[in-house]
Amino acid sequence: MAALQLILKARFNPNLRVLWQELQSNSYLVLATDKNLGIAVVSKAWYISECTNQLSNKSVCKQISDTDMIERANQVERCIKILSH
Repeated sequence: MAALQLILKARFNPNLRVLWQELQSNSYLVLATDKNLGIAVVSKAWYISECTNQLSNKSVCKQISDTDMIERANQVERCIKILSH
C-alpha cells in the first residue's frame, strides 16, 4: 500500500516525480515490505535474482504443468466470485 501511495503522490509532487523517474531510469523498484514496515528500494537485478532463487527452491516450490496452472487459476477465480457476492 505504501508503494502505491508513493506512486500516486509522485504524480502531483514535482520532487517525488523526479525521484520516481530517477529510480525507474536506474532500474530500481519500490516495493511494499511485509509486516507493515514501509517500503524498500531494491535493484531490479537483485529482485529478479531473489525471485529466481526462491522459485527454484524445490523444498518450497514445485513446478506444475500448464494444465494444472490453468486449473488452479480457474479455482482461484471461482473462489473470488463466490466471496465477492
